[in-house]
Amino acid sequence: MAKALDQTDSGSIWNTSHPFSAVLCKRWFLLALAVEFVLLFVNLVLTCQTALKDRSHAGRRFRFHNLDAGDVNGTVAPTAGAGISYLGFRLGECGLTFEQRNKTVRQWGNVFEVSFVEVVRADEFFFVSEAAEPPRRFFVEASPSASGQDWTKVGSSTLVWAWSGDAAFLDGPATLSAPTSVYITETKTAIFGTYFEQDLQIPSMWVAQRVGTTLSFILFVAYCFHAALNGNQLQARKVGMCLWLASAVIECASAIYFGTHAQLPLAVVGAAYCLVDCGLALVFFSSEAYLRYWCGVGGACYIIFIVVHYRMVGQLDEVMGSSYGLDNSVMYEGVVLVLIYLHSVVMRWHNKRTAYAIVADDHRTYDGIWEQMQSSPETARLLGEIAVRAQEMTPRDGGDVRQR
Repeated sequence: MAKALDQTDSGSIWNTSHPFSAVLCKRWFLLALAVEFVLLFVNLVLTCQTALKDRSHAGRRFRFHNLDAGDVNGTVAPTAGAGISYLGFRLGECGLTFEQRNKTVRQWGNVFEVSFVEVVRADEFFFVSEAAEPPRRFFVEASPSASGQDWTKVGSSTLVWAWSGDAAFLDGPATLSAPTSVYITETKTAIFGTYFEQDLQIPSMWVAQRVGTTLSFILFVAYCFHAALNGNQLQARKVGMCLWLASAVIECASAIYFGTHAQLPLAVVGAAYCLVDCGLALVFFSSEAYLRYWCGVGGACYIIFIVVHYRMVGQLDEVMGSSYGLDNSVMYEGVVLVLIYLHSVVMRWHNKRTAYAIVADDHRTYDGIWEQMQSSPETARLLGEIAVRAQEMTPRDGGDVRQR
């Protein structure tokens, strides 16, 4: 019996050929599915709120700082002064500009400033440079007061989007377009120079990726709940494979998009999660017995790569000092997968310990019964007779015991 326990490794549901279908038969797992469904639904609502968040900035004064002015490191050609001849702002996709409003433009040193007589809101800025070497490292800041207090950075040469939907303004080199002719409505003239614009609205691919993957997880959990209640546990495996594969396709598309739009941190995370989702789909398809191991690996990768992402964005210290990244739904998904793996380990250990305790109890019961039998005079006499008869039946001339 002990050898059998070693071979089957406690006979846990995680050692069957279809462990996921087996765990769906457990009633306690339905409660876990219900909790997971609620968490995913809340995550979907928060994602939609982030996507619809107003990301415009209000200000009366806007300043453009040319960080390349006086640069002597040899990597970027130095640009004297502000390096631009025009700085404009827009609000919304319709291209509402503020060119017709009364404004004042002044320039000193490496700063180009635009001041309005009233507070305006903008979610996109653009500039035109007439210099032979336009500035490649710069940032834009806004102040809501006429005196120029409480400046807030609202744009930079390198805009990096974080996985949580927040924007990080870095001072890396910008990718500028080729010199072109730009028509300025305000002055009714065309300016020939390098044109650059930056939209502060969250990328549409971020919304599609987060909503698409969350919906696939919600459908997966909902179908598992339905299959568990209707006795179709084996079908949940096929549905899980298809939905995890769909999630991997969405992650792959987002990684390609972000990689081609200068959003390397998002591209790295998207590619990593694509591999994790492909692995889960493959496990559902071919090696379901290893599902628990891949849950542990996938959950750890979810958490590790989100930390790597914040490190690439340059916000690791800020995130780790406040919420430890738990404002990110991916953290919750990773923790859930790790908890599934840890639960399987604990459950297997508990089952094996219980089984060996039953074997040990049987041994103690057997030893107690045998001791009682040996202590009885009648039993001792019967055992003696059995021993004598066994001795008489022992072959002495090589004959067969069965013939005797």
